[in-house]
Amino acid sequence: MQAAASGVRSGRTIRFRRDTMGIVAAVACGLLLSGHFHVAAAGLNLWTNSGPQGAVVIALAVDPVTAGTVYAGTAGKGVFKSMDGGATWHSANVGLGDFYIQDLLVDPNSPTTLYAAAPNQGVFKSINGADSWSAIDAGLPSEAAHLLAIDPNTSTLFVAVNDGVYKSYDGGGFWMPTALEMRGDLVSGDDVSLRAALDCLTVDRTTGTLYACLYLLVSPLGAGWQLLKSNDAGATWDEISTPPAGAPIGMAIEPTAPAALYVATFDVLTTTYAVAKSADGGMSWTPVGGAMPGCEGDCRLTAIAVDAARPSTVYAATDNGVYKCTDGAAEWTPLNTGLAGTPIITVAVESADSSSAYAATSGGVFAIHQAPSCRGDCDGNKKVSVDELIAAVGIALGRQTMPVCAAADAGTDGQITVSDVVAAVDSALLGCAEVNRP
Repeated sequence: MQAAASGVRSGRTIRFRRDTMGIVAAVACGLLLSGHFHVAAAGLNLWTNSGPQGAVVIALAVDPVTAGTVYAGTAGKGVFKSMDGGATWHSANVGLGDFYIQDLLVDPNSPTTLYAAAPNQGVFKSINGADSWSAIDAGLPSEAAHLLAIDPNTSTLFVAVNDGVYKSYDGGGFWMPTALEMRGDLVSGDDVSLRAALDCLTVDRTTGTLYACLYLLVSPLGAGWQLLKSNDAGATWDEISTPPAGAPIGMAIEPTAPAALYVATFDVLTTTYAVAKSADGGMSWTPVGGAMPGCEGDCRLTAIAVDAARPSTVYAATDNGVYKCTDGAAEWTPLNTGLAGTPIITVAVESADSSSAYAATSGGVFAIHQAPSCRGDCDGNKKVSVDELIAAVGIALGRQTMPVCAAADAGTDGQITVSDVVAAVDSALLGCAEVNRP
C-alpha cells in the first residue's frame, strides 16, 4: 500500500491519511452488506446501567475493601445494594423505610458499618452491610440530616443538620454540637441571622482536619460562600481562602499524605464551574484541568471524587456526563462512552479496584470498568477486523448502539465520529500494539 505521506520506518507510527479515508468509505459501503458485529463486554470501557430500576440515585458509597460492593441512596426509595459491581441490585431498607437518602457513608475501619442521612428522618446506622438499619438521633435538634463525614483516625462521626454540624464519639450513640451553628431552610419567621446551608463536609483522613463549604443565605455582606476548617473535631473553626475560580460547592481530599484538596467551584457572575486544587491546606489554589469540553455555559458540575489508588486522578460529575483528569493533566477528558451526555448527580470510584467507577443518575446507577483497549477492537482480541470497522461506522451512522463496539469511541466522549473511525482503521492497518490507548 502506498501511503499519502510516508510509510513505516524505524518503528515510527504514521497516519495513512488519504488511503485511510478510502478504507473508511469502503467500510461504510460494507455496512450495507454485512449484518455481523462483535459485541463489547458489558461495562468494559463502557458505562452500563442495570438499576436500581425506577430509582433516582442521590448518593453513592463503595466498600473500601470488597471490590464490587456498592450502595445507592435514592430519592424516596431508600437504600439499594449491589455486590457485583452494579450488575444487580436489591433493596436494603429493613428498619429504614423508603426514605429520601441524601448521603451515605461506609466506615473505613469497619466496612460492614454504614450510615445514612435522610433530610426528613434523621440519621440511620447499619452494622451488617445494610441488611438492617436503626435510627441514631439522640442529641440531634432535628431530624433533618444532610451530609456525613468520619475521621478514620478517631472514628469521630459528623453530620450536618439544619441547625449546624454535630459530632459523635460513639458511632452515633449520642450527638453533640460543634461550634459551627446555623439555621437551615426550614426556619420560619424573622430569625434569619444565622440562616445558612452546607454544600460539603469532608475529613482529611491523613490529618483528621474537618472541612466545610458554607453558604450564607444572609450575612452583613449579603449572600456568600465560605470555606471553613477545624483541627479539633469542630470545637473551633477557621476560615480559609476560597479558590479564585469561584464559590466552593463540593470537595474531595486525597487519601494519602501530603493530602491535596480538590474543590468544585461556581462563579456566580459567569455561571461557570471549575475545579481547583490546594497542596497547602487551602492557603493557595491552582486550577485543575481547565474547561471541560462539552460542558460549558450553564452546564453544572455537581460532584467530584478522587481515585484512592491514584490520588492525582480526579473525576467530575456534570450535566454532560463524567470527566476525568489524570496526573495533573492540563485538560479534562470526557469519560462518556455509554452515557451520551447523561446528567450525573454524583460519582464514586472504588478503593479496592479503582478501575471501576459509578455514576448516579435520575435513572439509576451507571458502572464502568476501565482497562487498556485498542481503538476499534470490539471483542478485545487485540486485532481490528473489517467486521469491527463496519461496527464502528454503524454506530457513527446511528444504525448500531454503543455497546456493539465501545472500543470504537477513541475520544471517550460518548459518540463515534469520523476521527474515531479513522483511529480504528489505523489500528487495523498498523496493529493494536502501535496505537494502543489506556
